[in-house]
Amino acid sequence: MDNITLALRDLIELADHLRQERLFVLSEQSRLHELNEKVVCASSKLAQLAWVSAQHRLNLNRLVLSRPDCSPAACCQRADSLDSTEFIDAYKVLGYQDAAMFGQFLERVRNAPELVASCLAAGDRLMPAEATAGVIQSLVAGLYGSCLLPSDRALLLRLLKTLSHLQLVTSDDPRRLLRHGSCAFARLYSVFHEGLFSAKLFLTAALHAPITHVLTEDDKFLDIDPDKVAVRFPAEERLKKFGVEGTAEYEANVRRYRAWTVRSLVQLTQRFIRSLRDNLHCFPSSICWLIRHIASTATVPPKEVFVMCCDLVLTYFICLAVVNPEPWGITDVGAISYVARSNLIQVAQILQMLALSKYEPIDPRLQDLYSQLIRSVCRA
Repeated sequence: MDNITLALRDLIELADHLRQERLFVLSEQSRLHELNEKVVCASSKLAQLAWVSAQHRLNLNRLVLSRPDCSPAACCQRADSLDSTEFIDAYKVLGYQDAAMFGQFLERVRNAPELVASCLAAGDRLMPAEATAGVIQSLVAGLYGSCLLPSDRALLLRLLKTLSHLQLVTSDDPRRLLRHGSCAFARLYSVFHEGLFSAKLFLTAALHAPITHVLTEDDKFLDIDPDKVAVRFPAEERLKKFGVEGTAEYEANVRRYRAWTVRSLVQLTQRFIRSLRDNLHCFPSSICWLIRHIASTATVPPKEVFVMCCDLVLTYFICLAVVNPEPWGITDVGAISYVARSNLIQVAQILQMLALSKYEPIDPRLQDLYSQLIRSVCRA
């Protein structure tokens, strides 16, 4: 009898423990379900904010470039509209079944970057350039979620890799395609690095100090072209500063001013070079991977490969941010003056020419500038 009582007591105790564990499991499941719902909600909000941010960036780029269809008033109106955008779930418009099918379709397209690349390459031949640009913006901001997640970046890199093979690697003149900026690869590459956080981090770290220095010393034009030295001044000021044109005094004063300009440009460019070199450790690995792939698979001569890679790294990435730092948030200074912008353009041109000096000859009129820079770079 005692054994039966003990057994019953053990069974009751076991049942009580099992009931408590079941309640605990149900509670944890409910909590996990709530957390999953919060994650889905937060992810949805993040995707929406990323889309709005991408559209704001596009709007700002149009304003900075002063496009004729993008007046300040129109850009402000568009910015207000973007801030008040309301997102509607697809199932509320399409219905559950159609929304689910459309979602599956988008997922398959998203996971097939090679197919998307082929479509974009074909679209370049069939659609106007503006239409292709709109498609690329929609792809990056929508299908690939503005590259916020590593999986999105990986897929977009595969897309860029395939596009580079379709449009650049097999082209006889890939640099021409990049310079025109109308091919799908050039547009996608631009949108990709504009939204890449590591790119913004590198550019801010490398360019903030030298660009701020240029902006704070914007009292004089620093022209590379020696023919523009005197043209920058009004006639009266030019007469006062250099003397009567055609005289020995005038030529001597112009030479002295040119020498000062060269020294200033050399010092400025050295600031940029040092800062870029000191921050190479945070250069975006995604861009490194892409450039390495293009360089290793290109079928054009080594010179063209080198020039193309320089264009991708300098002309369409670093120098683009040097000339237009506003979209990147590199500086916290207000409007950039015309003089400062001109000086930034000069620095960007010098950086490009230095990089290409291995294969492209330097203008003899500019040897006084580049010879000093090349010597300083070699010493460093």
